[in-house]
Amino acid sequence: MTRSFHGAGISRWREIGETLIREIDQGILLPGDKLPGEMDLVNRFGVARQTIRRALAHLKNAGLLDVELGRGTFVARKVFEYRIEAQKTLEQNLLDSAMTPSREVIGLHVSSAAKGIAERLEIGVGEPVLIVDMLGRADGSPVALVRAHFPVARIPGIEEAFRAILRKRNRTFSQTKLLELVGVSTFSRRFIRLKSRFPSAEEMQHLGLSSIDIVVETSSVSDGTTGDPVFYAVSSYPGSKVEFYVGDIQNP
Repeated sequence: MTRSFHGAGISRWREIGETLIREIDQGILLPGDKLPGEMDLVNRFGVARQTIRRALAHLKNAGLLDVELGRGTFVARKVFEYRIEAQKTLEQNLLDSAMTPSREVIGLHVSSAAKGIAERLEIGVGEPVLIVDMLGRADGSPVALVRAHFPVARIPGIEEAFRAILRKRNRTFSQTKLLELVGVSTFSRRFIRLKSRFPSAEEMQHLGLSSIDIVVETSSVSDGTTGDPVFYAVSSYPGSKVEFYVGDIQNP
């Protein structure tokens, strides 16, 4: 599909944007390809650096480019659809979008449950909770930063299972399979809440975002087969890389 920003009196930065769009549409620039540096583009198009920056900012706002801090500017990978269903995981949504999922443990610690966490997990205040930070990727590109809270007493072995992953050189894993190993054969989302906001410093670092990007934050509680909560998760997604699909609305 060809995208166009043509209009009367088109300016130089728009012409540059059109050229890059054509190269993306024609497959000259592929999803995930790194763009030449600003000075290379300045020399190619014979314009001021500010003109290049305006053209790139315009394409970034249109969702065609991703800027990863410290790495450069890349052609945006395709957006994936996240269908919000009780048993639909991030990994399954990525597979449905023909993308390869992976999930990596980037940190964990045990903490005493504060009141809000205790209420969501239906445990006593002060009981031990395993907090696991994970990075989800789609085709190798970061798309989700997840902080999950697990009730330690309710899921014996959960801490050691995650620590075993952390000790490995390759920390990628399947959360569904890990939970099966500690006796949680199935789990179902009880609710999910969504909100949009600007990213934190941690999200900018792990998701390759700038301070003006938008993230979509989800929070949810998932129950095991007994109906007791097995984890509470807060996840953040780059707004330019995911579209949430709630379901069909039936007319009364």
